[in-house]
Amino acid sequence: MPNKTAQAASNSLLFDLDQRQNQVLTELDSLNDRIEALLSEWTASRDEENSPDDRLAA
Repeated sequence: MPNKTAQAASNSLLFDLDQRQNQVLTELDSLNDRIEALLSEWTASRDEENSPDDRLAA
C-alpha cells in the first residue's frame, strides 16, 4: 500500500489533471461554437451568391 505522502501527491495530480481536462473541454466547446457560427455565415453568404435572382440579373 502506498504511503500517505505518495497517495496525497497522486490525488493532487489527479485533481489537477481533472481540472485541466475540464478547461480543455470548455475551450473545445467554445471553438466548436465559433466554427459552427462561421460555417453558418459562410453557407448563408454562399447561398446568397448562388441565388436564382443573381443568375437572372447576369
